Amino acid sequence: MFCCNNNVQETFEYLFIECPNTYHTWGLFKEAAGLHFQVVRIKQILEEWWKADCPTKLKPIFKAVPACIIWQIWKRRNVIKHGGSMSRQSMILEIHRNVYLFTKYKYPWLKDIPNSWPHIVKFLENYTPLIQTKIVRWLHPPWGNSRSMAFCIRNEEGKMIYAESRVMENVSVIEVEIKAIRMGIEYCIEHDLVPLIIETDSLMAQKILCGIWEVPCRYLRM
Repeated sequence: MFCCNNNVQETFEYLFIECPNTYHTWGLFKEAAGLHFQVVRIKQILEEWWKADCPTKLKPIFKAVPACIIWQIWKRRNVIKHGGSMSRQSMILEIHRNVYLFTKYKYPWLKDIPNSWPHIVKFLENYTPLIQTKIVRWLHPPWGNSRSMAFCIRNEEGKMIYAESRVMENVSVIEVEIKAIRMGIEYCIEHDLVPLIIETDSLMAQKILCGIWEVPCRYLRM
């Protein structure tokens, strides 16, 4: 028998559930977490921890704790089997440490995380995120009928190689879009940047270019 000094045949159930040291360890950690259930089977233990009603920050920690406990029980068993020694208290302290390290890894931005399981539970239960807000106000542009148009050229790698913008007076939004497309096409032809792919955020311009919609008469000379 390697998990304790009792002359009991070592089985899976005894090692991970029925052994006094193991049973005490499960009870210690689940009570600190506010969980109250009878330890019967490993599957049932995992389900209780994974489905526990707890704050969001504690969810991933609750899922990790059973694995930390099971690993340390197995580790202690093997240490004793191969001639070493590990007390129950040492095993429990190692579980505390592993849970602490996992919590730090999971939440690296949290400062002053305690290193014992009961205090970790209280720390995360009382955690309130610091939310910073910034008010952004949209200001109406000066009254008038001025609009700006722009286009940019990118190569096959998506890198910008040219951009141009202009201010236009007394034109509609769709006129601005069409003129920008036309200027971009003229620039590409002039600099032998063909074939090319045209992208626009104007649905009307896109439909017209694809021949789906007819060109309105007032834009024919554009």
